[in-house]
Amino acid sequence: MLAKLDEELKELAEARRQGSREKIEEETGDLLFVLVNLARLLKVDAEQGLRGTNAKFRARFGYLERKLALKASRWNKRRWRRWTHSGRKRRG
Repeated sequence: MLAKLDEELKELAEARRQGSREKIEEETGDLLFVLVNLARLLKVDAEQGLRGTNAKFRARFGYLERKLALKASRWNKRRWRRWTHSGRKRRG
């Protein structure tokens, strides 16, 4: 099964090199199919695994959002204006 996974990864890489959105989508579907089959053979619930990964991602992203919000709440208006102004200068 791992050989099939490797094969599908190579096919996806080739589709990306070719730049065909249709082929990339097809190969992505094939890769997902192999991963679900692998999970089945390992006797694990692929959907539950994906839910767990999504939960970890949401928790990490939420942490970053809260951290940024806390930092932003500590900034005064003058500091925000300077920061946004400096961003405009860099973009040209």
